[in-house]
This record gives sequence, structure tokens and C-alpha cells, in this order.
Amino acid sequence: IFKFFQEVQVVHGIKAWKESEIGLMKVKPLKRGVLKFDERPGHENKPQLSAPGLTTGAVRYTDDMPVPALYGYLVVTTCATGKLVRIDSASAEMAEGVRSIVTAKDIP
Repeated sequence: IFKFFQEVQVVHGIKAWKESEIGLMKVKPLKRGVLKFDERPGHENKPQLSAPGLTTGAVRYTDDMPVPALYGYLVVTTCATGKLVRIDSASAEMAEGVRSIVTAKDIP
């Protein structure tokens, strides 16, 4: 990658470092220390109170709560080119949990 940058410097007229100069560059030593982040007052590092419930699965989300509602399912034909003569919904009406059957005749 360093050779690439040398070639780019030459193309754009930027002084390219000679190999004899590269060894003479002073490298600053890395400083050792502790990172300190400035925090706004009132936003200090505090444990999150909801963390235990979130990690154990004890928290209930809205998707986990049962909703008293009715659900509908579409039943489509298995024959794309056929002609629909009649709909026999007697067995569907007797199924457990079925409240009503809605067909095209029921929709104005």
C-alpha cells in the first residue's frame, strides 16, 4: 500500500519521500494511559434497571400479549383456469373457533 501512495504522490506532484529519508522520520512513542470520557452531569455510568428482565426474557412485549380480536384467512382456489360453480362452506362453519364465513356475495 505504501508503494501505491508513493506513486499517487508522484502523479499529483507531491514530494515523494526518498527511501533514504524514510528511515530518518521520527516516530513518536505511544503513550500509555487510561481513557476518560467526559459525561454530561446526570448521565453518569449507571446500571440499566431493565437489563436483567431483558436478558432473561421476563419482560413482556406487546407481541407477547393476547389481543381479543378476530382473525381472517383467505382460502384461494387450487385451479387457476377453472370456473367456480359453488362454494360449500358447511365443513368450514363447523370447525372449532370459526365465527363466520365471508364470501364475495357478502361484500357490497
